[in-house]
Amino acid sequence: MQTCYIAETVTGTVLAQVTPFKYSWNRVLNGAGGGNADFRISAVGPNLNWNDLLTPWSRTFVVCEEGVVIYAGLCISRDDDIGSNTISLKHQDIRVLLDRRSTFGTNGYSGGTPDNKLELVNITADRLAAWVLWAGTEAPALANPSFRLPIIPIAKGTTTGGGTESETYFDYQSTVVGSAMTEAQNRDRGPDIDFLPQWGPTHKLEYRMRAGTASNPQLTGALLEFNLATSNHGLVDVKRTVDGKNQATYIYAVGEGTEADMKVKTAKNESFAPALEKFVQYKKIGDETVLQSHADADLKTYSSPVEQWSYRLQLDSIQYQPLGTLHKLWFEGSPIIETGWHTLRVIGWSGDETRWVTPVLQPIGSE
Repeated sequence: MQTCYIAETVTGTVLAQVTPFKYSWNRVLNGAGGGNADFRISAVGPNLNWNDLLTPWSRTFVVCEEGVVIYAGLCISRDDDIGSNTISLKHQDIRVLLDRRSTFGTNGYSGGTPDNKLELVNITADRLAAWVLWAGTEAPALANPSFRLPIIPIAKGTTTGGGTESETYFDYQSTVVGSAMTEAQNRDRGPDIDFLPQWGPTHKLEYRMRAGTASNPQLTGALLEFNLATSNHGLVDVKRTVDGKNQATYIYAVGEGTEADMKVKTAKNESFAPALEKFVQYKKIGDETVLQSHADADLKTYSSPVEQWSYRLQLDSIQYQPLGTLHKLWFEGSPIIETGWHTLRVIGWSGDETRWVTPVLQPIGSE
């Protein structure tokens, strides 16, 4: 059974259980998901204080399956239909809030650095992400509690040593936390990053930061098998999309500078024809090693068509699993899909009040 709640964004404290008559949600690996929720408000009798419960940004909509949090999204906007006494809420997950935080803190890293910069030298990319998260949440919260968020971060370690990635975040660059985390993700062998919503020990909403490592940048999870040669495999509307719209064989990563002084690094795959060129802008990056890392990573991303799978299944037949879960599908006798096991990784989940969920998956191999 699914249940829904409204919680305080900053503290995670549950304010009320709510019953929308219709809702949707989705979670996305390395990005921000979201959805909608529609409420019917009684015209008579006691009501919840909806104006307070759905306050943009300071309230969060939570969806649970059998008591386990499967989605949490900040209330962003609402439409009130006065004639029908209904409210339509738009919500987005926690990463949208990180796009509204900077590494300034309240006074340039909370005044913690005299030269107004956060300098990270030879650490890992996941720790880059942990440090910028700290700069936009924990550090300024020492001076102003409104910056606090119920996120359990990965260990950020020291500002030097233990890896090969370096970055300096200057105040004058107006660095946004969400963008800096995305930049760390997009480096060559950059880590997956996910903020998994869950109940804390005192039944308050919190988010556990999950991140890949330098040796294993992809987040993975449990392996579930589905034999599509049987009649009771439980999957509905199995579909595969192969999209070459953004494919490229020559990547030009464009960094700081103008005209002849502009920094550009190239990565290429000369074995594919026809040649396909793509310019990717990294205008705040002046370090040529970092710029080359982005060019190499972008070539890996764009050198092949994007292959994605999707299907629907009921939560009665499968326990909801975090992003990164592996699904292994057996095909036999299909004129489109090769016979054998195909291993896919969940990079997105979506669902609604019907308890049907739709994973979005990408292949990691076949056998």
